[in-house]
Amino acid sequence: MLKNQHIICVSMTFWDAVWLSNHQYMKRLSAQNRVLYVERPVTLLSYLSPNQRPFVSRQLHRWWRDGIRQEGENLYVASPPPVLPLRFEKPINLVNQLLRGAWIRRVMKRLDFESPILWIYDPDAGRMVRQLGEKLALYAVTDDHLSMTQRSNRVTAMRARERELIAASDLVITTTENLRDAKKHDNPRTFYVPHGIDAAHFAKALADETPPMPELANLSAPIIGIVGQINQRIDITTMTVMATRHPEWTFAFIGPVVRERVDVGALERLSNVHFLGRKSAEDLPRYLKSISVCLTPYIVDEHTIYMHPLKTLEYLAAGKPVVSTPLPALSIYGDTIRIAADTDSFIAAVEAALVTDSPVECARRVAYAEKHTWESRLETITGLIETQLAEKT
Repeated sequence: MLKNQHIICVSMTFWDAVWLSNHQYMKRLSAQNRVLYVERPVTLLSYLSPNQRPFVSRQLHRWWRDGIRQEGENLYVASPPPVLPLRFEKPINLVNQLLRGAWIRRVMKRLDFESPILWIYDPDAGRMVRQLGEKLALYAVTDDHLSMTQRSNRVTAMRARERELIAASDLVITTTENLRDAKKHDNPRTFYVPHGIDAAHFAKALADETPPMPELANLSAPIIGIVGQINQRIDITTMTVMATRHPEWTFAFIGPVVRERVDVGALERLSNVHFLGRKSAEDLPRYLKSISVCLTPYIVDEHTIYMHPLKTLEYLAAGKPVVSTPLPALSIYGDTIRIAADTDSFIAAVEAALVTDSPVECARRVAYAEKHTWESRLETITGLIETQLAEKT
């Protein structure tokens, strides 16, 4: 495990948003290293989006007030200045990254960060490499972000900027095998390390002393649960058909709804469907406690085939039966989850999961999740970093 290092994480998410792998790794690394987590920059154009407006206002306020806050003994979070829109277009990207790099250097000087490990999640940040005096640059690929629809940047520009970052990085880590295969052509030092899990935290869902959340405790069983952002990735059609066919089931969607990207009107009109909104990671075991079957219901398309949803391991760690669409990354879970490729088979899989669940199966799912901790994943990544650092000296 890395010790006594300075680590700068150039993220594409906010620190206090839904926790992802970048949060998990940086929090753990801060136990024995100094970590600077640079949040995603915002643009004034984002303010036009009702879904983004609260975040843009908050981030601008944080940047204007100071831009730096401390979230742990060795963990600092920085809210950078706003950037120009169309951030992947070459001239704009150059300006944005030069300005962001200069701002980060000022933060580094203020916090006494020197010769850091640069850990990048933002695919437009290729020009950050070599700006910060880093001893190593790592690009962590958690998604094929550039294949998402509804983007303002040209796909060709986005691909070009990411290829620049991959080529400039000393190390590339991907969370799925097909992402590794897609990226290694631009950098042979590309490795596959799947997501992990805070198994002990989600296992609280099974503890007698963990109380269920009142929002779910008063709903009729069985409860079919979906945790995470509700957006264009979710197969809303299958969810609507299933809720219509099984009015005796209760459906709980736990997470924010991105209404500008997905129409959930048909689901909302069903009396057995409940949208509960964004919840804290700390409270998720209490929500999962009341759920009978958990779903990973993603549409399978050119974007989602590269996804490795964190929620699946979280469900397993909570001991819950899982039904998912056939995302390639989830094949590693074998028979611990049920895979269904179409609406009818998905509904049948949920029906079967309700009937066949047992304490033995619950224990098997928990045991599987316990083998895939964030700590074990971080050991793998830091081993790769240490090897690369040794080769550079």
